[in-house]
Formats: sequence, C-alpha cells, structure tokens
Amino acid sequence: TNRLYKIKNKQILSSISITEHREKIQANKNNHSINIFGSYEGKKYKIQGTPVNVVVTKQFELLTEDSNILISNKNVNHGGELNAYKNGEKIYSISFKRDLLKEVYLHKGKLYIIRDNQPGIRIYNANTGTLIETWDKTTGFPLQKVTKVLFHNHKMWIASNRGLFIVEGNKIQNKFSEQQGLLSNHINDIYFDQHNILWIATQRGVNIYKNDIVYTLDKDSGQKSSFVTAIMELDDHIYISGNKGMFIKNNLYPFKVKSNTDIIIKKKGANFIVNPINYLNPNSTKIQYKINKDSWRHLNTDTLLLQHLSHGKHKIQFKYKDGLSDWKINSPQSFTMYHPWYERPWFITFLVIITSVLLLVIISLKLNHSRAKNSFLKATLHERELLKKELANVHKNIAQDFHDELGNKIASISVLSNLMSKKMKENTKEFKQIKKINRDSNSLYSGMRDFIWSLDQNSNELDHVFCYLKDFGEDLFSNSDITFYVENLEIPRQISLPYYWSKQLIFIFKEAMTNCIKHSKATEVILHLNIKDNILTISLHDNGIGCAIESLKRKNGLVNMIERAKKINSEVNIKSENGLKITFVGNLNS
Repeated sequence: TNRLYKIKNKQILSSISITEHREKIQANKNNHSINIFGSYEGKKYKIQGTPVNVVVTKQFELLTEDSNILISNKNVNHGGELNAYKNGEKIYSISFKRDLLKEVYLHKGKLYIIRDNQPGIRIYNANTGTLIETWDKTTGFPLQKVTKVLFHNHKMWIASNRGLFIVEGNKIQNKFSEQQGLLSNHINDIYFDQHNILWIATQRGVNIYKNDIVYTLDKDSGQKSSFVTAIMELDDHIYISGNKGMFIKNNLYPFKVKSNTDIIIKKKGANFIVNPINYLNPNSTKIQYKINKDSWRHLNTDTLLLQHLSHGKHKIQFKYKDGLSDWKINSPQSFTMYHPWYERPWFITFLVIITSVLLLVIISLKLNHSRAKNSFLKATLHERELLKKELANVHKNIAQDFHDELGNKIASISVLSNLMSKKMKENTKEFKQIKKINRDSNSLYSGMRDFIWSLDQNSNELDHVFCYLKDFGEDLFSNSDITFYVENLEIPRQISLPYYWSKQLIFIFKEAMTNCIKHSKATEVILHLNIKDNILTISLHDNGIGCAIESLKRKNGLVNMIERAKKINSEVNIKSENGLKITFVGNLNS
C-alpha cells in the first residue's frame, strides 16, 4: 500500500516509498516511465533510473485501429471529461458534470466507459463520441459497481461488486456469485492466463474459473491473503497480490482439476454419519445430499438426522468436492425408516379426532361452569393477569442471567481447551478431541454476538477488531446498493488495544454503519484505518447526502458514539462534507 517494487525473476531488485494516495498504476510506453494516478499531485520519484510520476488527473491512453490516440482525463472543476484526437487534432469531447472517469475500454470501434459514482457501463461510438447505449438496471443489466472489463473469446467479462457477468451479443449469458462458488461477490480484478483460464481476485480470496465451474485457491494451497487486489502473469508464473503480500504460483502447465477428498458414510439407526478425508485443503470440502427426488442440500455437520422422514423406504445420495475438484456423486443408497405404531399416520389421525372430541366436551363443560361463576372468574382472571406480568419479569431476568452465565462458561471452555492443547502432543486422540472441543466452543462463543465476542481472548487485538468490522460491513451492505470498501488493511505490527477499547469500537462503528445504510442514501462507504505515533484513527466515510451537524447532535445514536469514546479517553469527530465522515481518534498509550 505504500511502496513500489521492481521485481525480476522473482527477486526484488529495488523499491521506493510512495506516500501519496494512489488509485491506479500505468506504464507509459512513449517515454518509458511509470504513472501513478492519485487524488492529488505528488512529487517525482525514480526507481533504478525509471521515472515515476504521481499524477493528479486520471489518464488513459488508448490506441484505435487506425493508430489514433484517445485520451481521457479528469477536469477538476466539472467532473470527468474524455477527449478524442485524430492526427494530433481534437475531434470531440465527452463531459460528465458530476462524475469522474474510472476506466475506459476500446473494442471494435466502441468506447466502454465506467464512471466513479454511476452504476453500470456507458457505451459510445469511438469515431463520433455519440452515446450508443447504457447498461444498468434500467436497461435489464443488474450492474452496480463495475471494477474491470475483459474482451476474450468473443465474449465480454465484467467484474463487479455483484459477482462476475459474462455478456455475449449484448445479453448476459451467465452470472457467477457466492451461490455458484465465488468467495465474495466483490471482485477486484480478473485475468485470463496463457492457458485460457480465468483467475478472479475477490475481497475474500482467489477463485479460478474453468469450463463454467468456479474453483477455490485457498489458504491451504499457499495463498494466504484474505483480501486480494490484483492478478497478472509473467514468465509462466501467476502473481497474486493482496493484504498478506504477493503469492507466486508456477503456471507453466494449465490448472488441473484434481480431487483430494473422499468420504466415509456410515448408517447408525435413523442417522447417517459422514466423515470427509482431505489432508491438503480440508477447509474447502463441501458435501451435499439428496433424499428421494428432493433437491440437493448442503450438509454442514458430520451427522445427518433423518427422524423427520415418514415410515417406509427411502433413497439417499451424497456428492462432494473440494476447492480444486469437481463434484463426485456416490451411488444411491436405499434404507427403511421404522416408526412405532403410535407415531404412524393412522394413529396420529385417530388421536387428533379423539382429542378434538374431548376438547369439545371439556369446552362445553367449562362454558356451563363459567355461566354459574361469572363474578368469581373475573376476579380469578384479574389475579392471573397480575401473575402473568410478574412471571414475565421473572422470565426476563432469568433469561438475562442465563445469557450472561452461558457466555462466561463458553469462554472458559474455549480458553481451557486451548491451554490443554498446547500442553499435549499433536496427532494423538486426546489432542484431536481437545481441539474439537475448542472449535465447537469457539463457534458457540462467536454466535453470542458483540457482548460474548468482547470477552474472547483475542478480541483486544487490533487486527481482529478491524477484521470483525470489515466482515460486519460486507455482510450489512451486501444486499444493498451501497458498495463497501476497506482501506489500509495492512497493520504494521501486532497491536493489543487498551482494556475495554474493542467493545466500544465495535459498538461505535456498528452504530455508524447502521445509520449509514438507513439514512445516508450513499452509493459508496469506505472504512479506513491509520496508525501514526501510537494515535489510532478509524473513519467511516460515505458519499451520501450528509446532514446538519447541529440537528445530528440531538440524536441518540451520535450521543452514544461520543459517550462510548469518552469512556476510553478518546473522541469521535463528525464532518458533513461530500457525505458524512465519522472519525474515531484515540491514543493507544492512554
């Protein structure tokens, strides 16, 4: 995020520090220099004799079929502007009043333009500059934030924050999202390698697209980044950059689909126990099952409970895969469900009829009895209402006490099992059991939401808190029209927050994100982290309508955020400028 590296043969030859904010890097082949485009003009650099310029205007140099150059740039005062030149003379301009240009693509006499704050793609005639058509939700294209476009194999491949779209003949032929295997719908980059295989960089890892199937290059394969920004190929190697550095993979031979998984299935009573076997990438293993003619369902545990099935014969079928393989389908298995006579349909029907008759008789007797003792019944009902309210309060207190006690017990189980595992030898039966206890307790522990999460032994680590906020933001904004971004994911070192900070930070920014999705009318939200001289700064900035600070101060949400910051000797600043910006500032030494 703050350095430029020059690499050859997988060796770093040189590097320089780039302090300015930057958005894009581009090699200028005319003068053999490198341009870094950012939000303001920066100083000039050199890396081993190669000039490096930080340029305030976004600029894209595109060569047309007849060798004329199209240059798009940014007009600071009026927004985006694209200028077309022919034989050195300007032939037309396209201006955008409110938005800046993000990307421009030239293909078969057409310009495909992506703008910063406008969804979808605008298509222009490259020779005349006239608008041909618009691709967004108003014209049947469910495109929101487009990040990159490729033209390959007579198709158009569009990466966006809603997944991957494949367009052929001006129509969407296919779409891939998390439901089809993507790690995240937010795609940062796409790249076709020399073997005609598509690599996909997402905000949660790397996917590989081959033969209309999405595969996963997960952490067990050596790729450690959880936020991947760019992918490219050079000298038979794939280079993948992300928040954990750069991962290099040999790509001399094409990616091969290979299964590293098998499953063992055992029937025990009315249940099936399914144990997957995978030593290379076990976290990517997926198992599905189908009963009779039902649709396929995901199996999320190692035991499939079938007590709900009706009495009689049934068929079950399993299929499974890992991140690097296709689905393997087992042969169907027949089994019979036995229910005692009192659970069979005919007895249940009989029981319902008898019960209904008895209920009618009892109701009739009660009605007759109530007519004779109407006054007594009113008094009884009044007392019952009082008791009901008192009992409701008791239930509420018991529930709260149980919630607190359960959180403490789960935390104790997690900590003790973790300590025991450190004192035991690995690959033993006891070690595996202790590790399973630890995993199950941690899973329950995380489900207790913010309060229980704040008791976790790792919750005071800054990277854990920031990842928690990142995951919460992605889940919160995933089903909205707001695009959520994270800046400065790389934390320079492991930092433990002072006591009570993590809980307050979580509550402050969850409140801020919730207010944003409710009131801001924004299209983009950026979560930013910075540490300098032990001063921690976290901000949430949207490009929405903003608000009047004076009126906002009377809202409970802002008062709560400010009070929470005061509890840890910190402050929350609010600015309404090009949207709303909420900034937390705190001294880590306090």
